[in-house]
Amino acid sequence: MKKKLCSVALASALFGASAVDIFNDAKSFYSNGNYNESIELFKQALEALKKEQGEQSNDVANLYTWIGDAYANLGNYEKALEFYNKALAIREKVLGKEHPDTATSYNNIGLVYDKLNDYEKALEFYNKALAIREKVLGVEHLDTAISYNNIGVGYNNLGNYQKALEFYNKALAIKEKVLGKEHPNIATSYNNIGAVYNVLGNYEKALEFYNKALAIREKVLGVEHPSTANSYNSIGAVYYELGNYKKALEFYNKALAIWEWEKVLGVEHLDTARSYNNIGLVYHRLGNYEKALEFYNKALAIREKVLGKEHPDTAQSYNNIGAVYYNLGNYEKALEFDNKALAIQEKTLGKEHADTANSYNSIGAVYDDLGNYKKALEFYNKALAIQEKTLGKKHADTARIYGNIGGVYYKLGDYQKAYEYDTIAYNIYKNNRDKNFEFLSNAEKKNFVDSNKLWIVNLLSSASKYVTTSKDKSSTSAKTFDIWINDKGALLDNENAIAMLKSLSKDKAILDLIARLENYKREYAALSAKTPEPNEAQAYQAKLKELDNQISNTEKELGKHATSIQNALDIKDIKTADVAGYLKDNELFIDFGYLGGKYYAFSVDSKGAVEFKALDEKDAGILNDKIKAFRDSVYKIIDNKESDIISSNENAKKELESIYKLVFEKALANRADSYDSLIISGDGMLRLLPFEALRFDDKYLIESKNIRYASSAKEFVRAHKFNNAENSSTLSVFSDPDYDKTGNEKAINIDDSASTRALGRAGVFTRLRGFKIEADAIQEQASGEVKMYSRADANEINLFAQKSPKILHIITHGIFINDENIINPMLKSGIALSGANTENKEGVVMALKLSGLSLKGTDMVVLSACETGVIDPKDTSAAAALPKTFIQAGAKNVMMSLWKVDDAHTVRLMKEFYADTSKGNYNELLRNSKLQMIKEGIHPYYWAGFIISGE
Repeated sequence: MKKKLCSVALASALFGASAVDIFNDAKSFYSNGNYNESIELFKQALEALKKEQGEQSNDVANLYTWIGDAYANLGNYEKALEFYNKALAIREKVLGKEHPDTATSYNNIGLVYDKLNDYEKALEFYNKALAIREKVLGVEHLDTAISYNNIGVGYNNLGNYQKALEFYNKALAIKEKVLGKEHPNIATSYNNIGAVYNVLGNYEKALEFYNKALAIREKVLGVEHPSTANSYNSIGAVYYELGNYKKALEFYNKALAIWEWEKVLGVEHLDTARSYNNIGLVYHRLGNYEKALEFYNKALAIREKVLGKEHPDTAQSYNNIGAVYYNLGNYEKALEFDNKALAIQEKTLGKEHADTANSYNSIGAVYDDLGNYKKALEFYNKALAIQEKTLGKKHADTARIYGNIGGVYYKLGDYQKAYEYDTIAYNIYKNNRDKNFEFLSNAEKKNFVDSNKLWIVNLLSSASKYVTTSKDKSSTSAKTFDIWINDKGALLDNENAIAMLKSLSKDKAILDLIARLENYKREYAALSAKTPEPNEAQAYQAKLKELDNQISNTEKELGKHATSIQNALDIKDIKTADVAGYLKDNELFIDFGYLGGKYYAFSVDSKGAVEFKALDEKDAGILNDKIKAFRDSVYKIIDNKESDIISSNENAKKELESIYKLVFEKALANRADSYDSLIISGDGMLRLLPFEALRFDDKYLIESKNIRYASSAKEFVRAHKFNNAENSSTLSVFSDPDYDKTGNEKAINIDDSASTRALGRAGVFTRLRGFKIEADAIQEQASGEVKMYSRADANEINLFAQKSPKILHIITHGIFINDENIINPMLKSGIALSGANTENKEGVVMALKLSGLSLKGTDMVVLSACETGVIDPKDTSAAAALPKTFIQAGAKNVMMSLWKVDDAHTVRLMKEFYADTSKGNYNELLRNSKLQMIKEGIHPYYWAGFIISGE
């Protein structure tokens, strides 16, 4: 509350010495938060003043205001209103209705109505105060700014966010002019504006203003001030909405540590309750319902005690607790708490508030799960009408309700309606995703996508049902494919845009940013490969964190430019026709999606005809088991655990026949039979499967089909549109690195006990006999100039010196670390070059360290090493890190391996591959090499591991 202070001199003149003592004691109690004691003393001073001046004195009005303030701070708003009205009556009579002190009374009464949740009344009084202040004090006075701010709060509480923003900005403009840009009051305005943007789903703007507020508060108030805690809490709320729960929890806990501290606020303060509530939200979203309930109940206990049982914040706690019971399947409890929340919200906020809509939605969800779909739709539609009006038709909360309604129609078997609602929900998500991608780092983008997978899952699920009953199957399939191709690989697509910027931009500032990003990535990768001494561990971790922040911040700076280049090249949103345009008559593009435990299969030909089918959870589970069984049979050979290769080969054939039936006969309905050439974009476990090895009619698929791969349909189009640069005629070969940097060129250190091109069991890279044999064979057979980099010359420096060779061929050990503690997939895959066994691991080159290669126009990168195309089985939606790096560097195609390849058979495969590379028909050459081995009855392990992905 705004307080009207009396000076000691004035008090002395009014009351006499003893009254002054009473008044000063009252102020002292008030300042220390002892409001009850202060009220008693203020009342004693008031009686003395009345005897001296009578009832109708402005000084009496001032004391009424002090008493009102004390009651307000105690949360006794009815008593506060009583004394504020007494002060107002005197001021209107004594000072008139246009005096600044009268405006103060109007403002104070407005604040009380705000606390009583009567926002219309609050606005009425705020506007009365504003009218006086604008007229008497002017539009650039701080008191006028206070009125603008309070009116903004009123509109915010009523859910009129555009109006709130208008008045918050008016207040900010005055404050900046009068107070400067580093005053705590400026921080308050920044925080208020950020809060509106957060509600509106404009998270970039929200973070911008929240961070401005935080910078001021940390500098001026310190890192342990309650206002600083408020900023931490606000920033945490944005990260929560963006799906970055780790970051959200970090900021929420920072706020809680300050608010919970007894010297600041204590464990029973409303801000502490807010922290408990927000931390509960994170645990709730993470599925830790026990923890969520613990924190929600902590928040509720404080709110019920301080605010009472009919406050909107208390209703929020009821609603959150109801949501946990809903997730636990306790629908009776869920309805009990949801209805409690709704009753409060309808009474205090009205029937058209966003919070009321949230309760309608929650109640709808309970009826939905109980199978009462009529009731569910009734409540969902109530919620939708409010959200569209208050938050708009493009808000994430609006999308959630569209999705819920779609879910009801799905259960009712009305798949057309389900598809319609799910499509609207998805399009809202996509609009928000594209907007948010412009200011998020790559890691933050992944968090956002991972936390919003439900939209595409729901859409494909309803589409796969609807397409079976639709009168126009082709149109529905094509429409769904248009959505899918712009969803799959969205993260990779955004990274590729930055790679294109490097080649196409002439803006020095952008090019400098890209160079800086590449340097940060290489430095991070190099540092992460080292093991620090115990006394250096803290500094080591601090440096890693610093580099990670630098990478993140630079990616954010480049985000908007990446979107611009996508728009300029017309590849931001592609269509089925774009894919079809790059297909020949005999080619079929097959695109798989693995979501929600189901496989979805799209196929499109050169005429743009799309077919779309799904494998349900049961068949998808069988398919994954079959792929795993095949790969297990391969690794038994690798690990020398399979003594009977012939028997293993027969068992593998059976698994591969089963996989063929599920994929080509069931998921694709035999459509591929009519085409000679297949371009496959896998997903899920299918990313780990060489389709060439599938069996039908007692033969391998490769025997009748030419097969190549693309990470996504969008990448297929991008590669054709963008990868048209010329290259040199040079074939650059990196082979037989000197891992120990001994300078020893002799063959005596060759490890004949190792059969695969993978990291040895002792964690040491060994020299294999096949390395030199393969390099010699390439040099002998390849047409054109061959540049050979072997032993000490097969190093990172020479690799980065390559400028668009026709072919880049790397013969070495591959690295794949399947460790869930390594979060960045670019640090899981790599290659070993010269110096890989040295103490500082200088030759261990992970994918992240390869940032900045210049391969624009390079026809082919051959990674003749182990597991260069392998992905984490727990994150099968991710693109393989090594091939991705070379594609982003400008290469048109990458040959990679799906397992630990055999050294001797790899040499043979590569010899035959280089028989005639002058014409560039790489896929056909690799196919011929494989067919020759098939004729000899060789197990697929030895020939199927290498595949080509790209243009």
